[in-house]
Order: sequence, then structure tokens, then C-alpha cells
Amino acid sequence: MPRHIHEFTLDIDRDRLFRALADLKRWPEWDDGIRAVEHEGPPKAGSRFTLHLKDGSAVALTIEAIESPSTFVDQAKLPLARMQSRHELLPAEGGRTRLRHVITLSGPLAWLWDRLVARKIVEGLPRQTERMAAYARRLSPLP
Repeated sequence: MPRHIHEFTLDIDRDRLFRALADLKRWPEWDDGIRAVEHEGPPKAGSRFTLHLKDGSAVALTIEAIESPSTFVDQAKLPLARMQSRHELLPAEGGRTRLRHVITLSGPLAWLWDRLVARKIVEGLPRQTERMAAYARRLSPLP
């Protein structure tokens, strides 16, 4: 079962970072691989959303867990595999946030989807994370 774990410490509070992560329709503003996101209503466990990627493909995902301001987990069903993306927002010193990304693949073709998709996602995580943090910094602080 392929698994990738990456952590970044960011100079932003986790409330703002979580708000950026939970605002699905705004993902294209900080993820340069996404053209649009389809999702209705507030994000909650069990809700589904679709990423329309800039390469023309679309990926359907389900939110497995969402807990403000600490956890966002989604899962994509791929042919003969599943890919789970877990985002953990952990408090760090000085009001900073430690963002942990865990990507786990399972199923008979997990090895193939790891090579075709997951490794590309992992390669882009530093840029994507910095873009998300920059977007979150522009959000107004919670009262």
C-alpha cells in the first residue's frame, strides 16, 4: 500500500488555513491544476465533490472526515484502487501551523495509481501548499 507523508510548517494560524481548505469552490484560486470544483452545500462528511482539472479530466471525491480547524480527509475511487488524502493542521509555536499531508493508496492497482497520479501530487505539494497559505493569509481573521 503506497503512502506518502509530507509536513510543512507555515506562518499562519490554522483557523485561516482550514477555512481555505474547506472552501472547496475556491480551490482553483490556489491549486493551479484545478479549473473548477463542483460541490453543493457546506462541506461535511459523506458529501461528494468533483474536481475539474486543467488537463480536461474530472475526479469525483468524497469527504470522509472534516473537523475544524484540524482535519480534512477526502477519498477518490479510481479503477481498482482508492486514494485517500488526509490533511492535518497541527498547532505549532508562535501561532504557526504544521500542515501534514498523508496520501494513501489501496487496492489491486494502487501501485499503478501511485505512479500515474500520487507521485505527481507529492511533487507539487510544496508549491500547492505555499499557494494555499498565501491565499489563506488574505482571508480576514475570525472575530
